[in-house]
Amino acid sequence: VTTSEGVYQSRSMVITAGPWTNRLLTHTGFQLPLEVVKINVCYWKERTSGTYDVKHSFPCFLLTESVETKEHIYGLPSNEYPGLVKVCEHLRALFFPKV
Repeated sequence: VTTSEGVYQSRSMVITAGPWTNRLLTHTGFQLPLEVVKINVCYWKERTSGTYDVKHSFPCFLLTESVETKEHIYGLPSNEYPGLVKVCEHLRALFFPKV
């Protein structure tokens, strides 16, 4: 990868460009079978502001398919929007292509 800051080499890389990933990869000739889907994002208000943030060791969490549910749920501490914990639900399997 060549940037204005220098040239970087690696055995693998993670691209987090969301729906713009294939546009970013156009010049490589490599395209991923991506599908853009709308996902509801919920923010839950903390009972006591600041207690569910990283400084208080509130964890990120991820629940993938289990015996109880086929849904995928993840949550993040309140650092993105102070006082609000982020929780998202995916109603279908996550797709991670083997590259």
